Amino acid sequence: SKYWRIDFYTQLVLVVLMFVLNYYLVKNYGRMGAAYANLISFTVYNVLRFIYIKHLFKLQPFTIKNLYAFILGCVCFVLIWVIPFIGNIYTDSVLKTILFSLVFAVAFYKFNISADVNRAMDVYIEKGRSLFGRKK
Repeated sequence: SKYWRIDFYTQLVLVVLMFVLNYYLVKNYGRMGAAYANLISFTVYNVLRFIYIKHLFKLQPFTIKNLYAFILGCVCFVLIWVIPFIGNIYTDSVLKTILFSLVFAVAFYKFNISADVNRAMDVYIEKGRSLFGRKK
């Protein structure tokens, strides 16, 4: 690609920012500092890439449906977060992950956030119906 320099420099910004932020934040906040450093670094990197794509190619990769998916994910997260701890961290993690995935997938399908995802899910629903001998 003729735009390799832009790609190189944005990745360079990412690496330098990660190094500097990890150094200072890990020193002050421990492991959480590393998480914050990565969050900040990748946010800056992705914003730079978004501006690059928007400016150079006049493309906007996001729609309002992306915002709906993000909000749905946040709502599902909060719903699962308020469920009390069940005593075993492994069982708790597995059950909450399954519950989150099911709630998110059903809501994503019902709200028709992505036509592509709905078409794919319709295929699997039909296969499930034919497997169990049920018709629409």
